[in-house]
Amino acid sequence: MITGELQSEDMILSVRDELFQICPKNKYRLIDPHLTILPPFELSEKLVTDIHDIIEAYSNSDFSMSIEGVGVYPNLSNPRVVLLDVTPSEDIRELRSELVEFLRDQNVEFRYDPTPFHITLFKCDNGYTLAEDRKQLLQNRVASNRESWANSLSNVYLEEVI
Repeated sequence: MITGELQSEDMILSVRDELFQICPKNKYRLIDPHLTILPPFELSEKLVTDIHDIIEAYSNSDFSMSIEGVGVYPNLSNPRVVLLDVTPSEDIRELRSELVEFLRDQNVEFRYDPTPFHITLFKCDNGYTLAEDRKQLLQNRVASNRESWANSLSNVYLEEVI
């Protein structure tokens, strides 16, 4: 998986922690907030070096983004992932496109459904459904956190590339 590390994480953590209080701790799990650029995949050692080279070429880029507010996936009736909706800079979009093209050219197997960019805050196991009162509370909190603010990626690093 390739992710971006976030600057000014305090605001993001504050929103995450507030929303996490609504969900049962035995079903939902906290994770480090991150912007997933590509989903997990496996690479040979040589290709890992090539991926590092691609990312290094973007090291002076402005990885800015606008956070549009809180969202859920797949929907408020079945909130498996609680996230922040993100509009990324063109540099982030270009990096993703270049990496996808490289992986396809190398015949690397990976599942790539270009999902909208987002920052994952926390998730639950598939198939779990929140109680109705908790769903309503989460819906209210999501609606009250639909505001935009600016944030940026401080750097891009590889995580769990095997």
